[in-house]
Amino acid sequence: QDGTQKNLNPASIRSQWGYALRRSLLSDFFDRSLIGASHPLNIGFSVTEASLSAPTGDYFTALELGEQLEKQFGWNVFYIAEASNWYDMTFLDVIVVMRDDYDLRLLTNAKPTLVKVMWARNWFDRWTTRPWTSDYDCVWCSSDKSANYLRQKLSKSVTVMRIATNPDRFTCTDAGETEFRSDYCFTGSYWDYYREIFDFLEPSTLPIQFALYGFNWDKIDKFKHWYRRALPYPEL
Repeated sequence: QDGTQKNLNPASIRSQWGYALRRSLLSDFFDRSLIGASHPLNIGFSVTEASLSAPTGDYFTALELGEQLEKQFGWNVFYIAEASNWYDMTFLDVIVVMRDDYDLRLLTNAKPTLVKVMWARNWFDRWTTRPWTSDYDCVWCSSDKSANYLRQKLSKSVTVMRIATNPDRFTCTDAGETEFRSDYCFTGSYWDYYREIFDFLEPSTLPIQFALYGFNWDKIDKFKHWYRRALPYPEL
C-alpha cells in the first residue's frame, strides 16, 4: 500500500514460495473433489504405449493405479500414448507423467488448475536434470532409496508410490501349466543398456530351473538358454 512492494520480483516469489503454495492448494483441491465435485476427476497418464502387449512397463504401472482409481473413486482415467496427442490436456484435471523426457513446456489446452505429477520408476538421475522438473506439483517414486535421492536433488517433498501392489493380480497361485513352471524367474526387458543381472546372476551354476521373460534377451548369449519369450501383461 505504501509503494514498497512494487519492486518485488515475481520469479523470486515463485522460487521461494510457489511449491509450498501449490501443495496447499492441491490439498484443498482434492478435498473438494472427493467430497462434492460437479464431475468425477479426469486423470491422464502419459505412457509410451497404451497396449497390453507393449514392450515397455510404464503403461502397466499406470494401469494398476488407474484401475483402482476408477473402482474406488469413480474417476475417469485416460492413458495418453506417445504416438497420440501426448501433450493435449483437454478436460484433464490431473496428468501423471511416467517418462522423464515428457516436456511439460509443451502442454496444450491445460486448465490453470491442472495438477502435474511425476512418477519416477527408473532413470532417477535424468529426472533431476530436466529443466521442467520444478514445474511438477507432486513427486512420486517407486522406492525408499530413490525417494531419498530425489529429496536431496530436488529439495521437494517426495512420496513413495510403489509398483506391483495389486493383490488381485499378484497373489501367488498355482498356474497348473507346465510351460510356465520354474524355480525362479526374471521379468523385464533389455534395451541395450547395462543391467545388474549381467554380473550378478549365473543360472548355469545353480541346480534349479530358471526362466527369463521379456524383450530382446535373445541378444545376450549368456541367457539364451533360459529365455522363454515376451508375454502380454495379463498372461505374464
